[in-house]
Amino acid sequence: YQPTANIGSFAPSSFATIMNLYRVMSTVADPASLDARSITATLRDTRNTPLFMGGGKTFTCDGSAFASSPSICTGASFLTRYANGTYQLVESYDTSALLSGIS
Repeated sequence: YQPTANIGSFAPSSFATIMNLYRVMSTVADPASLDARSITATLRDTRNTPLFMGGGKTFTCDGSAFASSPSICTGASFLTRYANGTYQLVESYDTSALLSGIS
């Protein structure tokens, strides 16, 4: 841990995104065979995978989360509080229904 590192802004969500990608890619039987096509196929086959730091929410990358934006894998959003050196989940939301009509 670097005491001067920026632990706010996009750092936590960026870290969680990388961990989510790691979780999915670690399911590949032969990592040496990964290429653009197999990575895309692996992501599209991802269903109901727990989000890292996601408070029990999941993600599915088959294009069903937002029909107008098939690359979005979840509508989960999180409200967190940072106090005394730790993040606390205040509330989690699923924005899929709210944003379904936006194109």
